Amino acid sequence: MLRLAFKQLSRQSFSQKMKIYELLFERGQKFFNLNQYQNAIDQLETCMSVFADAKQSKRWEDTKFEDLNCRHYPEQQQIKVCFQDLWNRLFELMGKCYYVLHEQAACTKMCDYWQQLNPLCAGAFILRAQVLNFQINKSRFLSEQVTQLDCQMICKDLKFAQQLDPLNEGITKVYEMVKTQLKRFEEQDSDKELYDQQDTTQYDVYEDEELPQDFMAQFAYQDNDQELSYELDPKKPIPKEVQELGRFIETRGMEMVKTYQQNGQIKEAEDLKDKLQKALIAKKQLEKISQLDFNRPKKKLYQFAQKFGIDLLDPQVQNEFKRIQEQNLEDIREWLKQNQWSIVDKATQIQQQEKARQELAKLQFKRKMIPQKVIEIRQVIFQHAKHKCIKKVALSMHQNSSSPLTMNKSVSSELGSVQLNNSCNILGVQILQLKVMMNLFVI
Repeated sequence: MLRLAFKQLSRQSFSQKMKIYELLFERGQKFFNLNQYQNAIDQLETCMSVFADAKQSKRWEDTKFEDLNCRHYPEQQQIKVCFQDLWNRLFELMGKCYYVLHEQAACTKMCDYWQQLNPLCAGAFILRAQVLNFQINKSRFLSEQVTQLDCQMICKDLKFAQQLDPLNEGITKVYEMVKTQLKRFEEQDSDKELYDQQDTTQYDVYEDEELPQDFMAQFAYQDNDQELSYELDPKKPIPKEVQELGRFIETRGMEMVKTYQQNGQIKEAEDLKDKLQKALIAKKQLEKISQLDFNRPKKKLYQFAQKFGIDLLDPQVQNEFKRIQEQNLEDIREWLKQNQWSIVDKATQIQQQEKARQELAKLQFKRKMIPQKVIEIRQVIFQHAKHKCIKKVALSMHQNSSSPLTMNKSVSSELGSVQLNNSCNILGVQILQLKVMMNLFVI
């Protein structure tokens, strides 16, 4: 019976569809409580297709979030709250099932749907953060690799969730775990810097005459060695483009990754995440290079240079190092500029496509609603004109009936029929004029 009803879904009213939805959702919830998550997903995906604009069941993946609400019904104003509760329960349960089944992309999409429907729902942020937090939990999606950018995205979600629900111990626990992982990334960066610093003592020199030239060449092409050769001066300003890049990665870049994930473009999301990770590394490197203080060489570097008879405090040597620094800064700036603008162009293109799609959805909504309003206006005007004309005819006939008794009844009858015909003709002309006006209004 349910299968037959689903096949005839397009002919069903909203109340009939609601009954089908509740029956499917109840089945899915029972399977979920029995830990039969795959069976639960089968029922819930079919349940979602009841109201999604899909030709077949389980084809909701091809739709956007806005498409889920593009099916408008005459009584939608009364069922608006019901619709929101309907999607809320479904997105939450489907997200949990996908999470247990290790389907990362589908789970993330459900969380995005849930968050767009209810922006102040802490549960959506927590579940989405847990999806990205699989490597930290040691039991979710072990084939993937968590990056520093992933941890930053998780922290952003959990921080917002903690603001919405400050008493939730689960949020605090996961938030602390992610911050610990983020701290490990920073420690790894620090260990790498220390390792690079130790490598400066391993240069092999073969010809004494070319020692100063080789020494300068080493520092010209070893960026990490340059970073660890001098003390950093925090008072030195960081280039403007570096600060803009950092803001771009933290805001627009992460939003683009989420947009790709929402649209099911997992490969594009991973590629963009890799680019942002490389840009983040280049940003940190550029910050350190731009703050080198050539008047304060580190002890190891100073001793290493003295072995080759080079005085690092000599103004001529300092100018040479500054020239190398500027060259390295220029190279990194050029790389950042090329990659940043390519990402910005892609982001602009995505935003324009999203805006065009939203405008098209609004236009389709207007095209669906205007004909219904025109029909209602036509009916009201027609009924009003008809009632007004009939009232006039009745009034004139009443006046004729109150004339002197000496009037011939046949003449009175003919006069009444003539007036009735004239009134009907006037009514026909008025209706014709109204139809012309309404057609012009529709056009």
